[in-house]
Amino acid sequence: MKTILRRVGSLENKLAPKASLAALHLDAVREDQRRRQLEAKANGQPSDDSPRDDKPTAPNGWLAIAEGLRLYQNSGTHK
Repeated sequence: MKTILRRVGSLENKLAPKASLAALHLDAVREDQRRRQLEAKANGQPSDDSPRDDKPTAPNGWLAIAEGLRLYQNSGTHK
């Protein structure tokens, strides 16, 4: 039984996708933003998220990774 469990564990470690810390952090940020939006909507208040038009973007319209991190750090939402 121990051998089977050990083999299953090694297969899981090889085949299961590993979540990076950045991905876990991004999920937490998105969850926090969603929670704040829902709370604001429930209270009848506008969401505190600013429109995307005033944020810097790359020529293709997407934020560069460095820009996104800089905006996140400057927003004061991280702790």
